[in-house]
Amino acid sequence: MFRNILKSSPLALFAIQLFNPVVFAQTGDRAANDVTLPGLVDMVRAEVAQNVSPTVVFDLDDTTFDTRFKSLMILRDFIAQTSVRAKYKSETDKIAASLNDVRIIRATIDETMYGLGITNKSFISIVKEFYAPRMISNWYLSRDVVAPGAVDYINTLYRTGARIAYITNRGPKLRSGTEKALRANNLPFELPGVSLYFNEKNEDVVAYKARIMAGINKTSKIVGGFENEPDNINMFITNYPNGFMFFLDTFTLSHSPLKPGIVVIKNFLINR
Repeated sequence: MFRNILKSSPLALFAIQLFNPVVFAQTGDRAANDVTLPGLVDMVRAEVAQNVSPTVVFDLDDTTFDTRFKSLMILRDFIAQTSVRAKYKSETDKIAASLNDVRIIRATIDETMYGLGITNKSFISIVKEFYAPRMISNWYLSRDVVAPGAVDYINTLYRTGARIAYITNRGPKLRSGTEKALRANNLPFELPGVSLYFNEKNEDVVAYKARIMAGINKTSKIVGGFENEPDNINMFITNYPNGFMFFLDTFTLSHSPLKPGIVVIKNFLINR
């Protein structure tokens, strides 16, 4: 998902330490152990053994990347402004005291500020003005941090024989920052069988992703997908009912109910 309104090593290490590696819920009729992260790796291996070319689809924002770290960086730069600190000392002090905790970041700036006890509407307004364009700037996008476990898991899928398709709702103007982040985080990229798609025409996101996936499925077989938007992952499992589909319980723009068979996960870490 890409919020239209809207690496550093220490942050990446903090991300790995912060989350528990659990698949914590599932909807639908499948048994709880039918659709798992290791199970998808096994599916890829089985398809390759049958000379089938399997593809796994990944969204980027709030799925492959944990955008909260980018949000922290933007807030840190915002309160570093001398004029802002001088005029809004109480509010900037509250933000400064919490900048080492990614959990302060909520789905919107309003929610984030209220969670910190900041209710000054004038202050929140200027935070939004500073925050929104930077959230979609190549400089900040290039510093995106991956979700816990994503690097190991996606590389494992690739080494096992999966094609990797990153299908983002970001526009093509954000290509340079996106590519830099993929490289910096050591995700599979610029390799045979790895593709990156942008919403070139600003299409409806579900229709756009459905179109791209249909094209992929003509020369490959979509066997799995990862998304943080219910409408998108519901389309995934409707169009590819035999695939392993995972919903990332992070930030979302909608609260549509998930269709049966979709597994809900917090991250890509696997209990061993």
